[in-house]
Amino acid sequence: MEFTSRLRLEAAIERSRQEYSNVLLNHLFEDIDSGLEQNMVKKCPEKQKCTSAFTALLQQNAGLITKNRVDDKSISDNQKN
Repeated sequence: MEFTSRLRLEAAIERSRQEYSNVLLNHLFEDIDSGLEQNMVKKCPEKQKCTSAFTALLQQNAGLITKNRVDDKSISDNQKN
């Protein structure tokens, strides 16, 4: 019975973590769009190209919150990008 209770608790915690991560991730994606729009140079011929590149990089970084654990290599690779 104790084992079953622990499994239920762990499952509930995991569901909560996933739901919270999804809400946070959606919020971060919205912030990426609005933040880039507000802070990038307005009259640049390369603006769309840069916006796409920065959006992809920032979304990749934000996506790390969905992982249970982030290894040093992922962080290092993202810093290089």
